[in-house]
Parts: sequence; structure tokens; C-alpha cells
Amino acid sequence: MNFAFNRNAIANILKLLGLLGLLFFLNSPSLLAKNLASSPRECQPEIIEVTSGVYVAVGNTRANITLIEGDDGAIVIDTGDNIETATRVLSQFREITQKPIKAIVYTHSHSDHTGGTKAFLTGDRPPIYARANFQYGRIDNRKIQQINHQRNERQHGIFLNSEENASLNKMWCKLPLENNGDGFVPPTHFFTETQLSLNIAGVALEFISAPGESQDHLYVWLPDKQVLVCGDNYYNAFPNLYAIRGSYRDPQQWSRSLDKILDRKPEYLISGHSLPIAGAEKIQRIITDYRNGIASIFEQTLAGMNRGLTPDELVEIVKLSPELAGKSYLQENYGNIPWTVRGIYSYYLGWFDGNPTHLFPLSTLEQATRITQLAGGKEQLWQATQKAFDDGDDRWALQLTDYLITLEFRGETVKQLKAKILKKLAERATNSNAHNYYLSSAKQLE
Repeated sequence: MNFAFNRNAIANILKLLGLLGLLFFLNSPSLLAKNLASSPRECQPEIIEVTSGVYVAVGNTRANITLIEGDDGAIVIDTGDNIETATRVLSQFREITQKPIKAIVYTHSHSDHTGGTKAFLTGDRPPIYARANFQYGRIDNRKIQQINHQRNERQHGIFLNSEENASLNKMWCKLPLENNGDGFVPPTHFFTETQLSLNIAGVALEFISAPGESQDHLYVWLPDKQVLVCGDNYYNAFPNLYAIRGSYRDPQQWSRSLDKILDRKPEYLISGHSLPIAGAEKIQRIITDYRNGIASIFEQTLAGMNRGLTPDELVEIVKLSPELAGKSYLQENYGNIPWTVRGIYSYYLGWFDGNPTHLFPLSTLEQATRITQLAGGKEQLWQATQKAFDDGDDRWALQLTDYLITLEFRGETVKQLKAKILKKLAERATNSNAHNYYLSSAKQLE
């Protein structure tokens, strides 16, 4: 559906629906908010008893926190995003059991899963388990940490208020981003094996190497309870195989890690950002679809690359099958298929798309200059940009503003128009990361 209107269209709508009806439409939630509103329970802070002795806190922080009650102690898997939210969860856990915490486990290093640890360090300090390649929430190459941090802030809407931000929790939850990671404590125990079996507080545990959302990812398998805690390798959205902050996740590795879930046939699955799932048959069906969705996009992309298709051509044809595309847990509310396709292409073939025209492309300034000449001058290009905006041709208008900004024409006026376009695109975005990046960029321009 096209939500871009020109002035004549607006006038016609006013005549047909009346001013009140139009105002109601313009002030309605964004498409993203509507899409995500179908799963409101994830946003309700509560403790869910998954099975006897296993509990998960959802809706309290940007990542779920799991509690396992043992004979003489408890185990905590992931600790939320900051001390304040983790403290609130701990107080709720204490209503379930007063047993001391005997171990903490990090499924991976992302700060929304490790930022509340200090809240759980009451009494004797428990061991903190993680994989040996734990990344401490940072990128591998610190030489590009500055730009990664900048893009990360835009992707996750750090500059946005709670009403504007599309939460990391993959739902339209209003969760604060302040003090993220302020309670992080480094792991004390690492494992290098593909699988490690332990018994803590009388609970049989298996830590399983499972790269996917991150290279340092692990699963926690409770064989006696048939519970698998999968962290961020499954959540209720298409997986974020390419993060626009600048992070590529190997689809083949992710698929193989999902196979490890299927191999164990769990009765209960606890995700890092979605509600727990009960029922072995249901879990098998969902994870099979999830794995097949990832594999399909990967295989289609490589097949198209071998036919000589460029990234721009590939994103037009690589799709999920209608059956998979209709699944609620494969909607592109967080991960995005075109970004995934471009990420795969770049990973295997780099920046060059095979077109010799692009071997030595004109500079941005040279392109802007020549586009201006074709338009008949800077003023004519400005008028064309305004017309594209008025006609609702937002992506073209956005590209034209870049030319004008490069040429330093009309300065702040063009930047303000670009901000308006970005806000329109944010309002229509069905992907949370796109929404946040558009809106953050608009606010920075303003």
C-alpha cells in the first residue's frame, strides 16, 4: 500500500472523508507499530514458569532473563541490559526462591544480555560462564569502533525517546535505553569445546557452541527438563543476518546451529527476545521453517550471483516462498531480506558488482554536478526535488537532496527537506532497524 500522497490526493481525501477522518489517519501508529502490535504479551513484564523449576522474565528488559532452580542453588542465564532492570527482575525471582545464585551463563556477548550482571552478584560471587571467544559486546576490529558505534546508535535509536524507538526486543515495547551495559561483569569460566556437560546445584546442563547471531553464541540444554535456551538464534522475526551498523552473520553457520535445536527435539524453547515456546512438535515446525527460510535466501542469492546478477538485481528476485513468507516468525520486522542479500554478495564477491561501468565510478561531486547540468541548473534540480517530495516519490527525492547537499546548495533548507523525507520513510518502515536509522538520521540533521 502506498502511503505517499500528493497535494491533490490529500484534497480529494479531505472531501471524501472529512477533516476529522484524515487527522485520525495521520496520527495513527506507524506501520511498524501496527505490525508488531499483534504480539503485545512480550511487552508485559512478567515471570513465566516454563516448566517445573525453570522461569523466564519477559518484558522487563530488552532481553529475557532465565532462572533455573536447583537443589541448593539457582542458575541465571543472561542478565538483561542494565542494573536497574536486572534488580527488578531479581526481586521477582526472590519471590520464587531464596536459594543462592550458583552460576551465571551468557548466551553471547551483546550488552542487552550481559548488562545487568552486578545486580545478581549477591553473597558469594558465582562463576560466570561463556564461550572462549567471548567478544565483550564489542566488534572484532577496534580500529573501526568509532563508526560502528555511530551506526549502532542510529540502528538502535539511542537518540530517540521511548515513543519513537522501535525496541530491540523485536516488539513495540517501550523500554529505556539509558545505562545500557552498566552492570556488565566479565566471564570467569570459558569453554572451548563444541559441547560441555556440567552439573550445577543438582541441575544437569550442557553448553553447546552455536554461532549465529554472534560468533561467541552458545545454547544451554537441560536434558532432564527437555528445555533449550537458544539466546538470539531464534526470535519472532526474520533473523538479522546483516546488521546495518556493519555486522555480517554467516547464514550457513546460523542454519547449522538451528539444526542443533532440531537434533535435541526440546519440549520447551526459551528465546532471548520472544515468548517461550512449548511443545516438541510446534518447536520442530517453527525452527525448521526458520532454518529453511535462512537457507532459501542464502541459496537463491548464490545461485543468482553465479548467473551474473548484481546486488540491485538480486534484491528484486530473492524472496521467501509464499508459505514461509506468511509465517509470523519470518516477518521482516527486525532482519531484512534485501540487506541479507547484499551482505551475502559483499561477503563472497566484495564491493564490485561485475559491471565494468562501476570499476572507476565518478565521484559523488562529479555525479551531482552532471545531474545538475542535465536538470538545467541547481535551481531546477531543487524544484525537481520539491516536486518529487510533493508527489510522494520519497526515495528519489532523498537521492536528489544528497546531490544538492554535496553541491552545498540552499544549505539548511535542503537538509530540513531531507529530514522531512526521512521522517516519512520512518513512518512507513516495517523494519525496526530501518525505522530507527531513518528517524535518528532525521533528528541529527535537525
